[in-house]
Amino acid sequence: MLIEILKHTPLWVYLLFALLLAAGLAQSKDRRLGRVRVSTLPLVMAGLSFFGLVADFGLAWAALVCWTISAAASSVVGLRFASPGAVTWSEQTREFSVPGSWLPLVLMMAIFVMKFAVAVVVVRQLPLATESTFVVCVSLGYGLFSGLFLTRTLRVLKAAKDQARLP
Repeated sequence: MLIEILKHTPLWVYLLFALLLAAGLAQSKDRRLGRVRVSTLPLVMAGLSFFGLVADFGLAWAALVCWTISAAASSVVGLRFASPGAVTWSEQTREFSVPGSWLPLVLMMAIFVMKFAVAVVVVRQLPLATESTFVVCVSLGYGLFSGLFLTRTLRVLKAAKDQARLP
């Protein structure tokens, strides 16, 4: 059955997987980024997560509420407990020096795999697709991953703000 699913998967899905894999691998290396580049990937991934939710379940209020609560909760917890690592901000170059992390790759792959699995359930019109527990769990998962993605960016921006306050 898995082989049949993979055979009927459109080519663009494989291309998206390769793009996400490359982007995630790039995140594992130390790099220098401006504010826009620090914010772009997390916003795109959160947007894809939200779009996936709406594409699969429509504008169901329960799904939207669960996604929002989960994204907000994971962001709050992440901001409270996660460390941005050795982030530095250069006022001269207006860039962040950000240490590499495997977390973005893990989150991208988690969102991709979850979206793929949900798409299979929805396209095959499995009864699970209409069960409220499934919709709530998927919504919470998408929100969790989105919130964690956004948290990393917020931590980097906060680190720069904190450094700017230092004498």
